Amino acid sequence: MLLIDIIANALKGMVIKGIAIDVNYINNPKQADKRSDPFITYIDISEVPDFSANDVEISRTFYFDVDVMTKKPYLLEQIKKEVEKRLESVGFDTLAHASTDFGEEGIAHKPLSFRITKLKEEIDNE
Repeated sequence: MLLIDIIANALKGMVIKGIAIDVNYINNPKQADKRSDPFITYIDISEVPDFSANDVEISRTFYFDVDVMTKKPYLLEQIKKEVEKRLESVGFDTLAHASTDFGEEGIAHKPLSFRITKLKEEIDNE
């Protein structure tokens, strides 16, 4: 299964305080007015060889950004914790997160960062 599908499945059906969270594999905060509130987008940022031996790649690390956006900033911390819990449960590591920023039209944005390392043979079998 592709990593973006693993993320989608892990975040599917998220409800915080009775509010369903819309989740999409894109990263376009300017589309916020066309989405439900709150919503999450995610995108793969990079992948790098992690470990090799005798010039053979053994493992690779993948980096993902997850963006939580809402006009209800009081929900950000709960959503952040739930995203971390769900992604950690499927093997992702949580990285340091940037601080919350506030964009146009009062939209609060919390960027989150994650990584996962996979063995080369796992990648080749996907």
